[in-house]
Amino acid sequence: MSEVKRIISLLKEVYYGPAWHGPATKELLKGVTAKKALAKPVKGFHSIWELVLHLTTWTEVTLKRVKGEKVQQVTSEKDWPSNADRSEKGWKKALATLDFHQKKLLQTLEKTKDARLSEKVQRSGSRLDTLLYGTINHGMYHAGQIGVLKN
Repeated sequence: MSEVKRIISLLKEVYYGPAWHGPATKELLKGVTAKKALAKPVKGFHSIWELVLHLTTWTEVTLKRVKGEKVQQVTSEKDWPSNADRSEKGWKKALATLDFHQKKLLQTLEKTKDARLSEKVQRSGSRLDTLLYGTINHGMYHAGQIGVLKN
């Protein structure tokens, strides 16, 4: 198996499942309502909705970096965006946007050769493989937080 294929497999496990570490992000988000997504049952924690928006930002940033596009500095407002539309429709849109970027990242990686993994990534200074494994770890970390907040 090529290294890119291994990375794709891990990204799919973390987001879609089945994952070795427990429920995947998409599995955890199934059945979560807008009301539940907005709740902050643990003082000092982000809400599920905030975590979804944060994951979306960083999936989009990763996608752009894989494609070689310029990425502006991620401001705190972009890192942890606010959710203006706090309705059920707004929640469904947030989930659909995360799904969209996940799918685009996987589609882009399908066309990526292993030789690119050692390339430096614009703005981060890290290698592409480091960025992608970091994205996997980032997804697992926040899936764990979503799991805690959901229960």
